[in-house]
Amino acid sequence: MKLPKTSFFAIVALAFVGTLYAQQGHTIPKEFHGTWTWNKNGIHPENSEMPVKISAKEISGHESSGQVTRVARSGTDEQACVVNIDAACEGMEGKETLTLILSTDGRRLRIEQENPTTCAFGPSVLYRVR
Repeated sequence: MKLPKTSFFAIVALAFVGTLYAQQGHTIPKEFHGTWTWNKNGIHPENSEMPVKISAKEISGHESSGQVTRVARSGTDEQACVVNIDAACEGMEGKETLTLILSTDGRRLRIEQENPTTCAFGPSVLYRVR
């Protein structure tokens, strides 16, 4: 039996949506976890502002923190995810959306953020602290 074109595309669309849904959660994947610095050499200076720390449920930095409310993989790229957070920064609170993009070797993290309203975690390029 041959399916009409609309049925075929509907099945493909449902499969795609199902895949995206399966990739959503409430925790940041462990490959993104760790302490991150602005220094390319991976050594965070002792007397500088706090480095960025990422765990399953939180992103924190100098005078800022964000509690994870939702995480979704970005498309089919296993090294990127979109993270929604409830942010607090210097007495202000709000909701932010960050895109975390991890290099293939796991040593460099790019954070993209459009129109930050509370905390500015990005845009930035960070390096895993050794």
